[in-house]
Amino acid sequence: VEPGYPVKVTASVRPKLSEYATGTKIIWELHGDAAAFSKSASGTSCTVSVPSQNAGQHRAVLVAYLADQRGDILDGYRADSCALTTGSAAQPGDVQLDTSYVSILVGDRYGVLATTNAALMPAAVSYRPSVASVGGGRAVLNSRGQPGWFYTVTGVSPGDTTVDIAGQQMAVKVNSGVMIDTLSYTMGPGARYCIGLLKKGLDESRLSVSSTDGACVSIEKYREGKDGVCLYRITGKRAGSADVVFQVAGGQTVRTHVTVSSVAKPWGKSARLVALAG
Repeated sequence: VEPGYPVKVTASVRPKLSEYATGTKIIWELHGDAAAFSKSASGTSCTVSVPSQNAGQHRAVLVAYLADQRGDILDGYRADSCALTTGSAAQPGDVQLDTSYVSILVGDRYGVLATTNAALMPAAVSYRPSVASVGGGRAVLNSRGQPGWFYTVTGVSPGDTTVDIAGQQMAVKVNSGVMIDTLSYTMGPGARYCIGLLKKGLDESRLSVSSTDGACVSIEKYREGKDGVCLYRITGKRAGSADVVFQVAGGQTVRTHVTVSSVAKPWGKSARLVALAG
C-alpha cells in the first residue's frame, strides 16, 4: 500500500452471511504498526490507505472476524488476515514458520521459530489475545545456522486463534484440562502413594475421580497447592488391580493403572497424561 493509492480488501464468507443468525457481520481490525494506515470498512470489504504524512516503512496486519450484532467476536469461527506493508517494508524477507498448528493448555507456553534474513524483528500478532498471546521475538539461529526470530505463545483461555508473523500464520488451539504424572504404579496392601494432578483452566466441579475397584484401591484428595497442583492419595486395600480414573465432564479421561501385590516391590512409571475439556 502506497500513499495516494488505496487498496480494497474483500473477505469471502462460507456459508453466506445470510445463513448466519440475524445481525451477524464482519468486523475489521488493524494490528501491528496500525497507526500508519487508515481503513474504511463496509460489510465484506475494507479499503486501506496510507496518509501522505505516514510515508516510509510500515507494516501491519488487517484481520477480518465474524461477529454478532453487538460486535462480539464469534467463538469457533476462523478469522483471516492479510499483511499490509508500505515503503521498502514491502520486501521484509522470506519468512517461514516451523509450526502451522499447535494445541496447548491454558497457562502453557509454546515457542515458534520464524526463519528469515530480515534484520528487523518481523511483526507478530495474535488475532485473539484473550485466547493466546504472543511475545516479542528474539534473534536466534536455527539448527542449520540460519538466522531467525523466536516467539513465545502463551495459552490464556480456552478457544481458537491465529498467530500471524509477517503474514505467515500458525493456528493455535487452547484447551482447559488436567494432566497427571503417573501411568502405572505397583504397591503392597496398606501402602499409600500420591498421584500428582495439575489443573489448567478447569474448575474442580468439572473433574470426577474414582477407582474402578474400591475394594482393591481407594482414592482420596490429599492436598492442593496454590499453583494448581493437586495430590490424590491412593491406598492398596487387597491384592488385585484397578484403574484410578480422572474424568473431565464433557471431555476426556485419563487413568493410572494400579497393581496391589504383597510380593512385588513398589515401583511405577511416570508420564504426562492429559485429559482435555470438551
